[in-house]
Amino acid sequence: MNRLNRRKHTFRWPVAIALSAAGVFGIGLSTTVPAGASSAPTPVASPDHPVPTHGAGKTPKPRTSTCTLGANGRLSTCAKPVSASRLPAGARNRSTVSSAVSSPATMVDTRTWTSGGGNTFPGAEVPFGMTQWSPDTMPNRNAGGGYNYGDEELTGYSLTHVSGPGCGAAGDVPILPMTGALPSGDPSAATTSFTNTGEVAQAGYYSAESNLPNTITSQFTATPHSSMGEFTFPSTTSADFLIKLMDSQNGDASSTAQVVGNNEVMGSDTSGDFCGESDNDGQSQLYTVYFDVVFSQPFTASQVVTEAGQTDPDSVFLTFNTTSNQTIEAKVGISYVSAANAKLNWQTENPGWNFNATKKTAQNAWNTLLGRIAVSGGSYAQTQEFYSLLYKDFLQPNITSDVNGQFMGSD
Repeated sequence: MNRLNRRKHTFRWPVAIALSAAGVFGIGLSTTVPAGASSAPTPVASPDHPVPTHGAGKTPKPRTSTCTLGANGRLSTCAKPVSASRLPAGARNRSTVSSAVSSPATMVDTRTWTSGGGNTFPGAEVPFGMTQWSPDTMPNRNAGGGYNYGDEELTGYSLTHVSGPGCGAAGDVPILPMTGALPSGDPSAATTSFTNTGEVAQAGYYSAESNLPNTITSQFTATPHSSMGEFTFPSTTSADFLIKLMDSQNGDASSTAQVVGNNEVMGSDTSGDFCGESDNDGQSQLYTVYFDVVFSQPFTASQVVTEAGQTDPDSVFLTFNTTSNQTIEAKVGISYVSAANAKLNWQTENPGWNFNATKKTAQNAWNTLLGRIAVSGGSYAQTQEFYSLLYKDFLQPNITSDVNGQFMGSD
């Protein structure tokens, strides 16, 4: 048995340890700003983002994937790390942590090593969890992680991510909260503004603001087989979710979508070609991820969008009225077996609508795991970096079986 599983370890930082801040974001936490005012449409389709060629039968060229390994084995096209003055407070905090940390989950900053070649993701997950509902940002949608600290556009919060692969992977089914009408052109190219101001990135909990100035605050947490989101919109009759079915990081081979009643969408997305490999000894490298998402409020309108000349749906566009209740919660399950199993996953683990309780359970799981090692004596920035990097060690491998025990064999 691993010693980490048997007992708690305590040690103190040597005084001489220095924080390696360049490229490593051992960064801190700040307070979320409440969502604001009017509801004019703000999303844009950027001409700077290449658009994939859709079609069943093969995976098209990915729309974007930056900070990847080149032929020489070195990372290329990586955004430069932000200046020290732009790092969040935690990365600049040199005060001494004199006693053991009581809540490692809230000290963790999940944005550590998301940028500068780290290619990890900041979104909410439980240890080895099946879903990683996390932001994909532009113009530097890092390979695998999908996020770059300092980016100012959001293409959506996608359901799957890989931590630090150095090549394109996952980023399946981005869901973009927005206001106003469906943007013209390819829905996959639609983005909204995004900011690191007010961003909170803890183990088991993530929150960020987008769609400025008509701010939407999105919060996320997770269970082993599902994720939960809480979205605070402006007061408007056009609060929207754009569910993208053709925007996986490596492109998409096929998709399905079905609107169920007035508060649920289920479907599938086929992608793959991990690290550019489309064939392994004659075996296709494609996979299909099924999803089921249910909302706490009914939508007032829904549209399955299929582009001209295509047979598979590109996206699903949902509209809500938030004039009486600005908060919309969502629960989503995924499965590699069926949409029915995806629904069963969230139904089994998160049948109610209590975001804070789900968040508490997720963070308790992280505290139990990370708390097996207690550190003190170093600066806040050093201690945060330690727990943040330790946290990354328990993101993968991921659960791929469903709550009923079914799974798709890798062969």
